[in-house]
Amino acid sequence: MMNVLMATRPLLLWLLCSFPLVLNAAPMPLAPDTLSSSTAYVVSFSREYGLAAMEDALSTAEASIVRQLQCTKGVVATMDAEGHKKLSSMHGIQLFSTSDSHDDMAKMKQRMLQGRGEGKGKGDGGKGDGGKGDGGKGGGSNGDNICRPPRGDYELTETQVETLKSAVMENIRRDTGSFAGSLADSMGELLRLVFHDAAPFSGREDSTGGLNGCVDLAFSANAGLHLAITFLEEVQENMDFDVTMADLSVLAAMAAVEAAGGPVIPFKYGRGDADCFDAPDDFFFPNPESNAARNSSGELDESMVERLGLSRRQVTALLGAHTLGRLEARFSGYEGGWVRADQRALFDNAFYTGMINLPWVKTTKRVGSEAMDTARTLTEWRIPLRTSDSMMLNTDGILGFDITDSCNVFGRDTLDFFSSENVADFVPDTLVPCAERTDEYGEAVQAFAADNEVFKEEFASAFVQLVETTHQCGRLKAPRPSDP
Repeated sequence: MMNVLMATRPLLLWLLCSFPLVLNAAPMPLAPDTLSSSTAYVVSFSREYGLAAMEDALSTAEASIVRQLQCTKGVVATMDAEGHKKLSSMHGIQLFSTSDSHDDMAKMKQRMLQGRGEGKGKGDGGKGDGGKGDGGKGGGSNGDNICRPPRGDYELTETQVETLKSAVMENIRRDTGSFAGSLADSMGELLRLVFHDAAPFSGREDSTGGLNGCVDLAFSANAGLHLAITFLEEVQENMDFDVTMADLSVLAAMAAVEAAGGPVIPFKYGRGDADCFDAPDDFFFPNPESNAARNSSGELDESMVERLGLSRRQVTALLGAHTLGRLEARFSGYEGGWVRADQRALFDNAFYTGMINLPWVKTTKRVGSEAMDTARTLTEWRIPLRTSDSMMLNTDGILGFDITDSCNVFGRDTLDFFSSENVADFVPDTLVPCAERTDEYGEAVQAFAADNEVFKEEFASAFVQLVETTHQCGRLKAPRPSDP
């Protein structure tokens, strides 16, 4: 049986993020046979779960808590196959195997046996004194995502910043041994984490979202981010100095861009972490299945221009990060990368050159279960070769083309793919091209495709604006020069 909660039931739900190990503060040693027959999972709970309900669910599954996650509403826990079956059948609970991540089971078992201390001041006073903070953007009026500015003596030196970057780069350069299973996927996930953490920002004084170190894994668009979250929390734990998760995730994304040959982006620290972990009720994310160009780009305008304060050119530059990594069906239903497989760990303008100079044919597929009423139709624009897994979404293609219901291909067939013996079976008999866009989005795509350095410069500028204007609380400053 799992160890009972060491905390009292009336604790407010937000304590789960504020205090490590509220659940199972002193793990008891487990018998060797229990360890060998158990598997570790990230267990994510939806927002309706309170502390008592989480305890009851884990107890029913006879799960043993390894550690809490500060970045989302969940825990890392071990359980046997029967426990996994029980939790998987419960509404509002998602399980992700940690075998997909960087953390090998030997280290996990050792951590379970030894337990964990209280951290490095990350408990009661570790995240600051509360309130909105000097120069902060407010903690939210509904009490859902209360952002705590870093405490007054929180400081990062240039040497500490380099130490953090080195820890990130060391892991992702392990390629198949990196936290996401490949160099390219790990790079892509670190960038995706920052974008998805910033996305709930609304630009209002009472915004309860933004870069605050908390990501709601129960939100479908965030599926798979547990890999980056658990990795960064381990980096955080292994340091002998404090760093907020909001700061660390930003720095990790910058390190990934740099490791991929992209620009060195200047870093400022001082972002606070939120005590809670639910996505704001007004969280808006562009829908990849918006298949009309003006409607889809309207969603980009609403979510990234109006809410995040970016220009259309900046939005186009930031989406160029899709040159790193890929989509995985197990998380999103979509499968493939935006560029060739051998280019997915290189930060360059291949996203734009490919969009313009290669043909992308509209395909659809059904995913999910008809019986469980979870079936849905997904649209993927694919390179028309049987040997290619390259694809784009509607929300990619609409940057450069007017995608409407009446067209089924965009881009140019500069390499004569349609005449190839390897042409894919999904190519229709009649091809109707989508017109190129000539507005700000279209002009930016053309400019970035024409000049790699222009893209890199614009990306760096847009990324700095994103991460320095969408944090929920705290005051940013440059790292302190290290002592000689």
